[in-house]
Formats: sequence, structure tokens, C-alpha cells
Amino acid sequence: MAVKHITEFRASPENTQKMAEFLTSLIPYITSCEGNLGCDVMQSEIDPCHFLVVEHWESETAHEQSLKQLPPDILVRIQNVK
Repeated sequence: MAVKHITEFRASPENTQKMAEFLTSLIPYITSCEGNLGCDVMQSEIDPCHFLVVEHWESETAHEQSLKQLPPDILVRIQNVK
């Protein structure tokens, strides 16, 4: 059964552009993972510091597998963007 995984991010006002660029840079990695059906990054027009990443997966197992293969530098980069 297909699933959606939604992750919410909040940037500080001074890092809004960096957050948008970082999240957008994740799309090629996410969409290249086996079982991924698509990925969207959304930024609120009302509150530009608020972002959603919506991932579409063939199954929860496919999503979990992608997390196990997540390159370590991505975790470091997210810490630097807040």
C-alpha cells in the first residue's frame, strides 16, 4: 500500500533561504531511492519559515530503507541550516 511521509521544518528568519535550498537539494536523493514515487518541498506563503517535505512511497518499508541509507553528511547539513 502506498504511503505518504510528511516532515515539517521550521527555519529561523535569517536562514529561510538556506533551508529552502537545502530541502530542495534533497529531492534528487529522495527520488532516486527504490520505492519512491515522488517528493515535494513546500514553503508557506503566510509564514516563509515553515516548510513541509511530502514524500510518496510504495510502502512504509521502502521509506524506512531509504532512511537507513541516508548519507551521514545530510544529517550534519540539516544541523547547520536551522
